[in-house]
Amino acid sequence: MGRIYYAELKAVSVTGVTAQDVWSVTAAAGEKVRLYGWHLTSNATAAAIIDCNLHKITATGSGGGTYTAEQVDEIDAASTAVIGKLDTTAGADGGGGEGYQWEQLGPLQHIYIPEMRWVSNTAQGFAFTWNTATAATVSGWFCWEEL
Repeated sequence: MGRIYYAELKAVSVTGVTAQDVWSVTAAAGEKVRLYGWHLTSNATAAAIIDCNLHKITATGSGGGTYTAEQVDEIDAASTAVIGKLDTTAGADGGGGEGYQWEQLGPLQHIYIPEMRWVSNTAQGFAFTWNTATAATVSGWFCWEEL
């Protein structure tokens, strides 16, 4: 078993940019990441459908910042993954994915059972991409293992 990390999204303002990575995680050179789950909520008070998807990426996007990776077990070393935050140029699509039409009035989440946990290719990762030019403020988390 590898090292497990999570990152918190707290009142993150997603702008009205189409194809923006709300979050991404990309393994360091020579490593892989296994996705355990993620959760999003929105402060929206009226339904606005957001076309979004989780997919593999071969390279991290650009134009954004980073989230802070926290160790689940404090004795683990710091994360070596690249953690993307609100990249306005989405990461290079690596195929595969899960698509969603989220109305934002309830949470959107996926917690994977062990047999369904996605594993990246070496030095690649995953991104949650917002494909609708609708602004919103979201909170939540995502969790991964570094292999």
